[in-house]
Amino acid sequence: THLLDRVCALDVNVLIETGALVTGLTNYQVAEYLLGLDEGADPHPQLPDHIEGVVFLDETSTKLVLVRKSRQVVKLVDCGIPPAKRFVFYDQIHTTGMDIQHKLDATAVLTLGKDMTFRDFAQGAYRMRGLAKGKPQSLEVLLVPEVQGLINTELGPAAPPDGGA
Repeated sequence: THLLDRVCALDVNVLIETGALVTGLTNYQVAEYLLGLDEGADPHPQLPDHIEGVVFLDETSTKLVLVRKSRQVVKLVDCGIPPAKRFVFYDQIHTTGMDIQHKLDATAVLTLGKDMTFRDFAQGAYRMRGLAKGKPQSLEVLLVPEVQGLINTELGPAAPPDGGA
């Protein structure tokens, strides 16, 4: 859930979980957590109030939305929530071949896991279809310390933004 707390603190519209870092929760439970609807849990960061619902996929790959106000789950096609007021969660299984409309200038955060391939990364990134069409969508990569350590081992630590001066 620490990863989900970090995502809630970012100004993003999509979580593409290619790294398979969110474990022990169903996609519905992730949606509940992101909206702060997980009853009995300790207080934690949640998505901003303007987000009216979280889109997720169930075990049959049906696109569903947990609606914040009603706490009900409805099919995406029936929810009536515009893309600008939705947050989308792609679990690791659904980061390939799944198409969900995002707002024109959506920003996604993509997770990296230590056992990922470049194909996994590319397929996850391509959930942001607007990137390939010249739309102002963007992608941020979220590294956990273990993956950052592997990168540092292979490439050396990154230089400070000011060039180390």
